[in-house]
Amino acid sequence: MEGKKIRHQRKVVGLAILLINDQHDDINPSTFTCDFCVESKHLQDSFKVKGCSHFYCDQCIVKFVVSKLQDNVTSIMCPVPGCTGMLDPEHCRPILPNQIFDRWGSALCEAVVMGSKTDKYLYCPFKDCSALLVYENGTKRALCAAVCPHCKRELCPSCKVPWHTEFDCAQFQKLSDDDMVKALAKKLKWPRCPSCKYYIQKSSGCNHMICRCGRVFSYNKPSYSIYDRIQISLEETRIFLNETRISFLKEICIFLKETRIFLKETRLSFLKETRIFLKDTRIFLKETRILLKEIRILLKERCILFLKEIHIFLKEIRIFLKGE
Repeated sequence: MEGKKIRHQRKVVGLAILLINDQHDDINPSTFTCDFCVESKHLQDSFKVKGCSHFYCDQCIVKFVVSKLQDNVTSIMCPVPGCTGMLDPEHCRPILPNQIFDRWGSALCEAVVMGSKTDKYLYCPFKDCSALLVYENGTKRALCAAVCPHCKRELCPSCKVPWHTEFDCAQFQKLSDDDMVKALAKKLKWPRCPSCKYYIQKSSGCNHMICRCGRVFSYNKPSYSIYDRIQISLEETRIFLNETRISFLKEICIFLKETRIFLKETRLSFLKETRIFLKDTRIFLKETRILLKEIRILLKERCILFLKEIHIFLKEIRIFLKGE
């Protein structure tokens, strides 16, 4: 029995030693767990955020910076919400690749330049270029095309779009895309495909056209079927009605505005005349009241005089009757 107890105690002690060794292995002071990737990393691969106590692994910080730059964010804060820590290029330079560091610096420069209160800076409007340009004339932009020094294509520095050859800047800024295309097509006499109704512009060659929808027609005289003509007529009618409606609404607005002004002026004139009339009426009533008062006094005096005369007359008659 004693031998079994000793063996059992040895087993328990052995298990306790194994548990202690496992815990000792888990608590390793030379590693940490990154909150981004949730992986155990060596302390040599850690990076502390400037201005706070948070730290992460180098790779996660680089990925975090890249994601912020892709979102056009140049002032990068600590990943922890509400934390005041910051990441700046100089602080992160030891772990950033040269390409990312240069990109961050360029983004900061562009943010400072584009944030200035001047319109001498603009981007090339062509998507495959998008270079930052400095226009020497600044706010005094001439109404002429400029050439991007990078892609060598013409652009309008005033409208910040590719150069518009058929319109000046004032017309271009007033027109929408659809209106611009329709005005340009009407000016250059572009025909429309009888099937898909897209505008066609001939650059060179003969008048035999093959649209991308597969329809074959002549550039000078596109053959429209009755259905095509009805469709075009309906579209032109819709455009005409839309323009007429806009013109009618404008005229209605002008008419209502003039009517409101007229009613306002009429109301003011009517109120002024009514005020004068009421004033004159008040004066007339006052004078009438004075006149009635004078008439009442006069009638009172005449009545008293008449009564006195009647009294004397009756007295004389009584004397006369008494004498007989």
